[in-house]
Amino acid sequence: MVFTNGAVRRGNLDSNGHVRMENVPAGMAEVRYGDVHRPFTPASVKVQKVTDEGIANDLRTLGLDPDSVDITQLIELASGRLA
Repeated sequence: MVFTNGAVRRGNLDSNGHVRMENVPAGMAEVRYGDVHRPFTPASVKVQKVTDEGIANDLRTLGLDPDSVDITQLIELASGRLA
């Protein structure tokens, strides 16, 4: 992985093709893969119907009050766009 600040991290994928890197610099990163010795098969994705009530229930499950949460700020925080 090459980070926007110039830092480089190297690692290996596990048998499931996953890696976990901790304490990485904030911001975007470029991921480079070496030789791949098995075919890539994307996992299917289940599409969820999104409703306002469903989102409100999810927020309550997280212990948040849907009437006072700033959704934009929550998304920015969760995506790493806010410190």
